[in-house]
Amino acid sequence: HGAPHRPIAWMAAAMLARGASVASRACAGAPLRVCAPAASQRRWRSVGVILLEHIDELGFQGQEVEVKSGFARNYLIPQKLAAYASDSTREAFKADLTADEEAAAGRARERNLLRKRLQALPLRFAVATEDDEHLYGSVTSGDIADQINSRLRLPRPLEKGQVKIVDRSSTAEMAEEELEAARKERTGRRFAPMIKTVGWHLVEVRTESGSGDPVTALVEVQVISSSA
Repeated sequence: HGAPHRPIAWMAAAMLARGASVASRACAGAPLRVCAPAASQRRWRSVGVILLEHIDELGFQGQEVEVKSGFARNYLIPQKLAAYASDSTREAFKADLTADEEAAAGRARERNLLRKRLQALPLRFAVATEDDEHLYGSVTSGDIADQINSRLRLPRPLEKGQVKIVDRSSTAEMAEEELEAARKERTGRRFAPMIKTVGWHLVEVRTESGSGDPVTALVEVQVISSSA
């Protein structure tokens, strides 16, 4: 009685299979994104962002990176860790970076100026002596802090705890170039509780700039006999 009747569902399945085979041959050699399902494209789509902070295993502040769109949308952007990359955000970040660099340079100049002012300060004490070398009393960190405060207008007045008297024995044998290096580097210094002899002494002064940055300077102090 002719060819057997085939169910409609079976015929539909066969047509779908043939269609898939044709699509597969058409996609041969084509880029993956052309033939990838739309849902897959949405799931793996990436976006460019500019990192506003350093993030381990992702990049440093200011770096432009590619991340999954969901990661950017759900985490980086809400947490203000990144901004979507665009011409406007690039320009804004560049302007902020320039402003930060200029501010940092200004603070560095402020620190260096304060350090130079401290190092150029003439500090002298005339004290009664037992002989040509030894003092009856002493010159303390508090005395030095008071004289610096009276001679130099600092952003914040010095306290005695910010002045350390360098032990003369730690610098007495230094050559001039080594002494100059000691003025710049705080290495190998020993400190004394007070000055008990006439002559030139070094003190380490630790203070802050007007911006609150720490400043350390090695300052020379001359002690002479009041009877000289």
